[in-house]
Amino acid sequence: KYEDVFSFSDGMGGVQRIINGKDRYGFINEKGEEIIKTIYEDIGCFEDGYANVKKGGKWGYIDKSGKNLTGFIYEEALSFQEGMANVKKNDNWGFINKTGKEVVPCIYSSYGYFKEGVKPVYYYGKRGVIDKSGNVVIPFIYEEIDDFKNGYAGAKKNGRYLCIDKTGKEYPEYYQYLSEGKAKKEIA
Repeated sequence: KYEDVFSFSDGMGGVQRIINGKDRYGFINEKGEEIIKTIYEDIGCFEDGYANVKKGGKWGYIDKSGKNLTGFIYEEALSFQEGMANVKKNDNWGFINKTGKEVVPCIYSSYGYFKEGVKPVYYYGKRGVIDKSGNVVIPFIYEEIDDFKNGYAGAKKNGRYLCIDKTGKEYPEYYQYLSEGKAKKEIA
């Protein structure tokens, strides 16, 4: 029936068929019932109740009934995580929430997922940190900022490596502890 069946996530598994010589994708439930027809050019996986799908050369999001959340308006679209999905429009990245609202405008040149409620992003060649509302919580003054773990992240500023917390407080002497996962214990 299908050329391929992909891993299940959030109770749904992606499936592939070849229709008129073209790959087409949809979703089945855990009983093997086709819930979302194989009409998409590409698919991601279901996370937080939504899947990223491609149709007409653009990406959008659908729910488990196949209802479209956003329209097909994005150049790229990542899966939802922590209630947010990273989307690309006009060669820049932003974030939408689970209502399809673009809560972080597509103005950043980096992509990925929120971790611990914040996301390091690039803006005009510098790195800073935003929250899920798009507020800048750490200014764009760094060359690099890693994802946060246990409240801390590695960063690079003026060629020097250091550790920062989610308020932007710098701990240059504790950078070496990040790789060992000791930052929170040693700094506190």
